[in-house]
Amino acid sequence: MGDTLYDDMAAPFRSHADRTVTEVLTVLTEDAELRAVLSGHYGDYSLAPGRASFGMHAMLIRHYIDGANFPVGGSARLAETATDVITAAGGAVLISAEVEQVVLDDKGSARGVLMADGKSSSRPWSSVTPVRSTP
Repeated sequence: MGDTLYDDMAAPFRSHADRTVTEVLTVLTEDAELRAVLSGHYGDYSLAPGRASFGMHAMLIRHYIDGANFPVGGSARLAETATDVITAAGGAVLISAEVEQVVLDDKGSARGVLMADGKSSSRPWSSVTPVRSTP
C-alpha cells in the first residue's frame, strides 16, 4: 500500500521515460525545426534524440530551466579545492608526472610510486590519467 503514492506520482514520468526524445517530440509538434531546437542538448548525455530517453532529457532540461549550476570561480575551483584538501592531509599533487612503477609491499598492496624522473613517494596517492581517444 505504501508504494501507491509513489506509483501515482511517478506514473506521468514513467509514461515518457521509456520513450525516446524523438518519439515524444514528434507527438508534441510536427515542426521539424522546433523538434531540432528542443532536442539540442542531446550532446550533454551523448545519445542521439532517436536513442535517448525522454525522461533523461526532461530532467536535464528542468535542470537548465532552474539555472543549472556552475562552480563559483569557474571549473578550475574544483581542482584547486581538491588540491587544498590533498595537501592539507599531507598528500601531493603532481602535474604531468609520469609514474615508472607502483611500489608494492609484501602483501601486494600499493605503498608508493617511483616516478620516471627518479623521485619516489610513499604518501597516499591516486593517479588520474586523461583518456585520449583516437579518430
